[in-house]
Amino acid sequence: CIEKIVLRDIAPCSGCDYCISGKCIHNDSMQEVYEKIKSASVIVLSAPVYFYGLPSHVKAMIDRCQLFYNMKYRRKEAWRSTPGTGVLLSCGATEGDRLFLGISACVRYWFNAIDFGYAGKVLVRGVDKPGEIKGHPEAFDETMSLARKVASAVGQ
Repeated sequence: CIEKIVLRDIAPCSGCDYCISGKCIHNDSMQEVYEKIKSASVIVLSAPVYFYGLPSHVKAMIDRCQLFYNMKYRRKEAWRSTPGTGVLLSCGATEGDRLFLGISACVRYWFNAIDFGYAGKVLVRGVDKPGEIKGHPEAFDETMSLARKVASAVGQ
């Protein structure tokens, strides 16, 4: 089953450490995202780069996964029976060598905290407007190759 999750109405993490209890203090649409993360075998995070970082709504979701970090590292609770598989797809406007450094590190550490192995990424420079990705056919080929690798690894 493939589900697209559009992130909205997620309050930013307040840093209160309530999640050490095993629950988040905020009662918003992130509760649904938590359940989807728990049941997912593969997560594909697809987001553009804004000022060399992730968009705020994506970063809010990642920060709110402090709940899983605390379950894993502070409470020493196993909340997944098997690790999941994570993939990053991103594009950005500039051609700079460091364009994806920040988001790649953030997403890699996020996948680790939520018990998802980092299977790979497709990162495309020089894409600033809707539809410009069509000018990068190699990105489609890379994405399909990565999708086949992930599907084979998870037995699909």
